[in-house]
Amino acid sequence: MSEVGHPWNLNFKEIPTAVAELRGTSGDIIVALSSLDALLRFHERQEVASAAAADAFSLAERIYWIAYERDLLEAMPTLADLAWPEFQAWAAGFSPSDIDMAWEEPPEEFVRSFGWSWTMSMAEFATNEVTEWLVKQFKSTEDHELLERFLVLLSEHASKADEFGENLVAAMARAGSKSALPYLSRLAANAEASAKARAEAEYWLDHCNRS
Repeated sequence: MSEVGHPWNLNFKEIPTAVAELRGTSGDIIVALSSLDALLRFHERQEVASAAAADAFSLAERIYWIAYERDLLEAMPTLADLAWPEFQAWAAGFSPSDIDMAWEEPPEEFVRSFGWSWTMSMAEFATNEVTEWLVKQFKSTEDHELLERFLVLLSEHASKADEFGENLVAAMARAGSKSALPYLSRLAANAEASAKARAEAEYWLDHCNRS
């Protein structure tokens, strides 16, 4: 995820502090838009692989919290640092007795499961943070010059995203209000979008028309 820019590439301990220092300039917003695009493309590419890895090792969620408590953030402080060699190195020092198991070498399904769990959690947090920050910027400035770019970006991804589709639709409506109506209308009629995304678009269409 090297395409995700600062501060959206930081971990969930560091993002809030770094974001508070942003001034909301056009440059800040352009970086945020590019980062959101990269994060959403990552989710779309890796959602299936992540789910398969979690199914292969049932203790992924428990391992996630153990990793959080044992300095994995320090070992991989940014999204760009998330790499299989780093996860393998961490797993080599992990005590399997902590999850009531035993092995001499960490099995591949263990490494992949907790690696995907950690990676997707970091990416999801960053996605939510950058989306909310952008919504605030566009709500605070009427007819912002970059609003259309934001609406186009979200509408394109909302039609493809399973996990984030509904959130993206809501973000479009909250940021654009009546400016989002054409995008919401097209999304509600898009047969390729998920049923949940279409239903969310219909809800916000009605809300924006009445507001």
